[in-house]
Amino acid sequence: ACCEGSGQSAQNLLCCPFVLICESMEPWNVGILVLGARNLPKLDVFGLSDPYACVSVVSVTRDVKEDHLQMLDHNVSKLAAREHKAVERSKTDKTMRNKFRIMPQNRTRVVRKSLMPRWSQIFQFREARSVKLDETGTGITVAEQKIPISADQNLKILITVHDRDVAMKDDFSGRATIQLKANEPVEGEFPLLNEDGEPLIGHSGEQATVLVKA
Repeated sequence: ACCEGSGQSAQNLLCCPFVLICESMEPWNVGILVLGARNLPKLDVFGLSDPYACVSVVSVTRDVKEDHLQMLDHNVSKLAAREHKAVERSKTDKTMRNKFRIMPQNRTRVVRKSLMPRWSQIFQFREARSVKLDETGTGITVAEQKIPISADQNLKILITVHDRDVAMKDDFSGRATIQLKANEPVEGEFPLLNEDGEPLIGHSGEQATVLVKA
């Protein structure tokens, strides 16, 4: 089958059959198939990486630009997961001071020792996190409560890729935000960006990407 193995091209990965909307699904459910990632950086000192992806759907006001979305990240710390924090704004880490970290709505399994992980996992969303500019117009705010997804919203998929580390905090690898539009399927290989919003270059020296259908 085209979905098996770990060394396929992006074209082969994207040939996996996927149906976004089924008759049994209620209106404005969003189905997202996270196929895999390619050309990830090597983050483990010994070995490769143990990557997984976090996935959320965010409803963004029209005045929020892509630069603002670089302030949005997933919270994957074990402490925050235990405490069930929905939104956390870092005050101690200088590099995270202007960032919001939200608990991911879904996450893939961990693929051990791989820079070309294959996840092939489908997630369905009925709710989104609401994101808007703050009072200064330079930052963002994220509502604590999720809101139902509707056709008039400006929806984006937030995907972050991380390296699982048992002994220490999981490492951030890359981020992608993907525009969603009603009745317009999304399918492709999307570039991952690093913490600075620059293209993420993998261990191979090529652009790191994530493969998604929605």
